[in-house]
Amino acid sequence: MTEVMNVIRILTEYYAQESKTIEEESNINFIEELTKFVLKNYQHELRINDVAQHFCYSNGYTSRLIKKSLGSSFSDLLRLVRINKAIDLMNSSSKSWVEISELTGFITYRNLYNAFYSVYHMSPNQFKKQNK
Repeated sequence: MTEVMNVIRILTEYYAQESKTIEEESNINFIEELTKFVLKNYQHELRINDVAQHFCYSNGYTSRLIKKSLGSSFSDLLRLVRINKAIDLMNSSSKSWVEISELTGFITYRNLYNAFYSVYHMSPNQFKKQNK
């Protein structure tokens, strides 16, 4: 009887480990596809619903999957992508902050300013001066 229990325990542990690996691979694939989707669409109004529809998931499941995989929300991810794109434009062009905010999906310059401040604790102009 003890041998049978040991075999059951070993098989249970093996399948638990195997399913965890499959789940981790699935999450990595999801994050890769999510990143591609966000990078392709960050300039537009983008919501969790758009992502969920793209992957044919529910809003709640998509939100939980992003939070579990990245440790942050979809809106945080989108904000960081947009800020990084704004920094790229700031460094590679002479566009105004208003133009940069429009090109990176922020509705107004104020939204860009607030996003910068929440991440870097400084305004976009201060950031630009500090990183020349």
